[in-house]
Amino acid sequence: MKSNDIQKQLYPIQSIIDAHNKTKEYFHKFWDNPEKEEEEIFCQFTMMQSFINFQYPPEVVYDYWEYLNSIMVAELGEYKFNLFFEKKDQRFHEYMEPYNELRISPFFAHGGYPNTDIEFSAISNFCNKVLQRVEDDYLCDDDREIELAQLCKSACTTLIYTMALNL
Repeated sequence: MKSNDIQKQLYPIQSIIDAHNKTKEYFHKFWDNPEKEEEEIFCQFTMMQSFINFQYPPEVVYDYWEYLNSIMVAELGEYKFNLFFEKKDQRFHEYMEPYNELRISPFFAHGGYPNTDIEFSAISNFCNKVLQRVEDDYLCDDDREIELAQLCKSACTTLIYTMALNL
């Protein structure tokens, strides 16, 4: 049996799609008034970060994106999907650096309430960007930004648990 086949058995596409849906559901409870397309982009960004953090095999990641993109092309049509893809690419670049600052901050290590200026700054830089994109009428709210950061940290646990249930 080839390595690629073994990897696909360890990470069946359906378990990853289930994790995607659980991640979307997990965050959907948080949003007050989400803009649907931006919410989907954020969910996909969260999944991508999980793939990076957990070092998923490239073949598995490819299968996930291929599956998800084919569904979206069928739903949106090719022209609208291409517009969505361009926007998604732009958001991923916009979110990447602030997310990495948040991920390496002491906040992600302890997961409690932020204590330092570095933690508050990392939370604000990432979460404010996301909230302004996803929420239609977001006004700056430190507590809401901290809550989103805590959800981002705990989303990894939800993702791992969902995938483990499906193995």
